Amino acid sequence: MVPLYRRPKRYYVDHVLLLVHNHACMFLVMSGFIMAVHWIPVGRFANLVTFVLIVYLLIYLYSSMRRAYGESRARTLIKFSALSIGYFFCAACAVLLTGLYSVEML
Repeated sequence: MVPLYRRPKRYYVDHVLLLVHNHACMFLVMSGFIMAVHWIPVGRFANLVTFVLIVYLLIYLYSSMRRAYGESRARTLIKFSALSIGYFFCAACAVLLTGLYSVEML
């Protein structure tokens, strides 16, 4: 994250507040996804609801980052993409390590 924000105009707490806010939004949307999968039978409508929730989440996270930091659309998109890839990689590593630890404990 340091190369993306070399001269930050905000304090560390501002970044953490945005992170917590975005995670709360993600968990809320994921809860909606779980309810939709549970109550809607498998089919095209369920796939449509899933697609709409994912697109909404991506747009919401991008727009919250754009509003919080006040940068251009292109610059925000580049930073959002880089942070999303890094976040996905860290989450995948955490899931993999948790799985390996769980198998070892059996």
